[in-house]
Amino acid sequence: MSNAVIVSFFTPEWEYASRARALINRCNELGLAHDIQSRESRGNWNRNTAMKAQFIGQMLEKHEHIIWLDCDGELRHVPAICLAHAHDEPVLAVPHQTMVQHATTPRDWHVCILSVRRTPASLALVDEWIRYLQHYDVTDEMAFHAVASAAPRQVHPLPTRYCALPHKGKYPADAVWCQGISTAPDKMAMKARQAGKKA
Repeated sequence: MSNAVIVSFFTPEWEYASRARALINRCNELGLAHDIQSRESRGNWNRNTAMKAQFIGQMLEKHEHIIWLDCDGELRHVPAICLAHAHDEPVLAVPHQTMVQHATTPRDWHVCILSVRRTPASLALVDEWIRYLQHYDVTDEMAFHAVASAAPRQVHPLPTRYCALPHKGKYPADAVWCQGISTAPDKMAMKARQAGKKA
């Protein structure tokens, strides 16, 4: 039997609390252990995403095997590959589907779903992720890209159905986890500023 625990946190902004409750309910329906907690906001979306690495580090102190899920997504099926994640396997993540070839901020991995076993290698990767975010004002995903690029054998791919993206408003029928698209106001304002700089 798997000892994996679904973990996530949510802040007071936008719909995160209600999305987290929905994730808790879904975990209960699927018989999945979970540890989903509230956190105080750090003032904006970018800084809030930066809490993820530290939270994952804290969860690995409590649980030997965690499966991180962004609380704004939708869990449709049991994440069987994650539950079967062997003790000596690297961190499991979904290869990025939209940003790999991005001109200025390429990213190799989505970080909306991560399966992490408590091993020396995974703890070292998470510690480096935490340190990177302490030194650079970037998103969790950009920081993970940087540290994973320096340790390429420490992350292995999950199928894209584990981070399914919508096509014409619909998710694939075999989607395990559907990526949520937060429309928190400060996130949208940041995206608009970034778009303005590129124009």
